[in-house]
Amino acid sequence: MEKRLGDSTINANLIASSVGLSSRYINGLFADEGTSLMRYVWKRRLESCRKDMLDPVHAGHRLSDIAFRWGFNDLSHFSRAFKQQFGCSPREFRHVETRQYHQSP
Repeated sequence: MEKRLGDSTINANLIASSVGLSSRYINGLFADEGTSLMRYVWKRRLESCRKDMLDPVHAGHRLSDIAFRWGFNDLSHFSRAFKQQFGCSPREFRHVETRQYHQSP
């Protein structure tokens, strides 16, 4: 599943069939943890985007390129989801983190 995080077509049925289980069973396992399989995928995608924004290798990449790389098809959806997860917009996050990076010794 981690290898396919950037695949925007991934869904619970595809993941479940790739491991030989039903999506209902897998979602039941995730429900025991208070989430769902697709919420977990969504969270992992956001974390991957955040990591890329912190990585100097991706400093010149547009936020949209990073979001699309990790399976988000809609930039406004990505921005809302990022803000909900991390408390600030992707643009604000990148601005603050870049400034802190340049100020650190």
